[in-house]
Amino acid sequence: MYSPQIIQEARGNMKAKSYKDSFLFQMSGIGNEITNFILSAHRVDKTNASFEDIRYEVSHQQVTSTLMTMLNKNNIILLIGERPLPRSLKVFLAADPKDPNRAGKIFIDVTEIIIYENNAYSMNRKFGIILVSYLLSAMNILIYHVQPDRMVGNATVMKYSTEAFAKLFAYIIDYLRIGGVDLVRQKCLYMAAWYWSVSVIGYQRDSESTLVRAKKISGLDDQNIKRIEYSIDHMRDNMFDNISTFVKTLQVLLKTEKLTLDAVVNKWMFLLGTGTQYGLELYESFASICIYAFTGSYLNNQNTIDKIAGPEMIEFVKAIMKVGSDSI
Repeated sequence: MYSPQIIQEARGNMKAKSYKDSFLFQMSGIGNEITNFILSAHRVDKTNASFEDIRYEVSHQQVTSTLMTMLNKNNIILLIGERPLPRSLKVFLAADPKDPNRAGKIFIDVTEIIIYENNAYSMNRKFGIILVSYLLSAMNILIYHVQPDRMVGNATVMKYSTEAFAKLFAYIIDYLRIGGVDLVRQKCLYMAAWYWSVSVIGYQRDSESTLVRAKKISGLDDQNIKRIEYSIDHMRDNMFDNISTFVKTLQVLLKTEKLTLDAVVNKWMFLLGTGTQYGLELYESFASICIYAFTGSYLNNQNTIDKIAGPEMIEFVKAIMKVGSDSI
């Protein structure tokens, strides 16, 4: 275990990352689509008598008792639009354009699971687990953005989220079949764990706990780690700026131009599921990937995720629920 002083030095001034901090989101150009959706979508009236049936389903299927509390919060807004948002944006935090103070709220797109007709709401029971999954994701997002250190500063969350991300990322690189380089998987595990800690979570690049964790996950010895650091030393200042600079660093480390950002993102979505791309850069998005796999809601390729990082994914989500039960 690391001392409290070492952990604090590693964290620095931890801040939550949002979609505006994502390279991939900036490239997508869908910011206006989100704002328009929030403005035009019907807001579910949770005081409507017909909503009690939906509330019952959440109570019956919830995986932690805090989800009913989440459902009943005024700053959790369920939206029904004419068309659903992309799968990558089902649960998100945004300033409410209808609020005079533009207060931040968590919006959940329930267009495909809740029907609103004749001033009444209904939901097929089979969609209950999807709403539960969205609420668990919302709980994680709420805590992460209000008190980021409480969530990602939690040792168990950090341990298992790093291991799960590193394993899944290394699996993607394995699938691209890059040959001619020794210890490809171990090097990818090391770099992915390092990238996750620094770029995604916000730990200091050369902190002891970050490097020790990456070494342990990869299984590399000190000599091989020194070789890695030497080969990418000229990229050191910018290698964790975003997913694009990280992939370019790996391209140099693995000596292949085959490893492009498009190749990584496309293979990630192909193997883990449509709409999972922001999990390459944002904690909340990767956590949602794991949450959806944990609940068995079939919102992504949960069987692949379970096969590659099942134990880590389970412990990660259990840790999120524990933080939630202590916080909500």
